Amino acid sequence: RARQGTVSPPGLARPVAVMCQEDPPRPTLLLVLPGARGREPTLRRLQRLARLCVALPASELVRGGWARELVEEGCWVDWVDSADAAIAAVTRWQQEAPGRSIDGVMCYDEFGIELAASLAEQLHLPGTPLAQLRALRDKQSFRERCRASGLPAVRSARILSADDVEALLSEKSWRWPCVFKPAKGAGSFYVRKVAGPEDLRRSFRQLLDQLASGLLPADAAGAGFVLEEYFEGWEVDV
Repeated sequence: RARQGTVSPPGLARPVAVMCQEDPPRPTLLLVLPGARGREPTLRRLQRLARLCVALPASELVRGGWARELVEEGCWVDWVDSADAAIAAVTRWQQEAPGRSIDGVMCYDEFGIELAASLAEQLHLPGTPLAQLRALRDKQSFRERCRASGLPAVRSARILSADDVEALLSEKSWRWPCVFKPAKGAGSFYVRKVAGPEDLRRSFRQLLDQLASGLLPADAAGAGFVLEEYFEGWEVDV
């Protein structure tokens, strides 16, 4: 857009019209789950690129409420936990003021990426399909997809109960040590290297109690655990 004005240069009797080019409006980016305070530098860098609107469920207010002081007034959406409530809250935010719109959705927090994908689908914005993201986040499902596609994958099995632990141990074919972890965890939380059957039984009981304490979101806690073959070597991240 351009803005017109007038100036009166020295030595000229008549003012001269000038056109000043205005900066284009910045896109609005919906940021789902700002995370803990350590994410502040990331949020500030994003603000250089877009106008941020933060979306945060009530269960994350203690961890992520710090971000409220950094965003523009009115650019905050919160709700009582559920994906449907999130979509309703974002839709209501757009309708509350003329011209409000969302140009993109992003999330850098592992526990918010499914919600971000769901919002992107509902708002008809680009993003990873929710069904695909769910399959990739679940470690056992991801391993199964790799094997089905002919890609090498470590041996793995899902564990949901103590009966699953005993059924797995009855196979007598697992080589120890193994890696025991939540199927939908993140950041290496609760990941353990188990030395043998008794270590696996003990780790299962302990981690089950810890997950029940609510330190992980309900969907992550309800996905159970995965036992994976252990091997040493170089790690390559893509």
